[in-house]
Amino acid sequence: MTQRYRIACDEPKELNTVEEAKAKIQDHKLAVILFNERYPEPNTVEHKFNWCRQVYEHKFDLHCYKCLDEDKFKTGFNIKVTPAFIFFRDGEEIDRFEDADQPESNAPKEEKDPKEYRIRTYLDKLCTKQN
Repeated sequence: MTQRYRIACDEPKELNTVEEAKAKIQDHKLAVILFNERYPEPNTVEHKFNWCRQVYEHKFDLHCYKCLDEDKFKTGFNIKVTPAFIFFRDGEEIDRFEDADQPESNAPKEEKDPKEYRIRTYLDKLCTKQN
């Protein structure tokens, strides 16, 4: 009998200051910053992101970071609701989505995981230069 396993992956590098986050954005062509609590519940969008981000990191040289759900980051990046993702290309914000744990109503019916579908849609847009 065959079984499927998923190997746990590392969390994105945690950034400690708004200045550090803004410097990382400028240092890399493609970057994503996740704003969320330190220890999210299982089966959240952050866990889905961690499963699929490694492919994008390897294939597109995407750099992923995490900032904790703290007022300094919410103010510095104008975040209203977490979890939130901001996508950057060449130092410029190209897209964002907040309250990311809400289910994706536009996911095709054949998609087994609407949260993973949603994050992959945003990552595809960032990495393939579609605007």
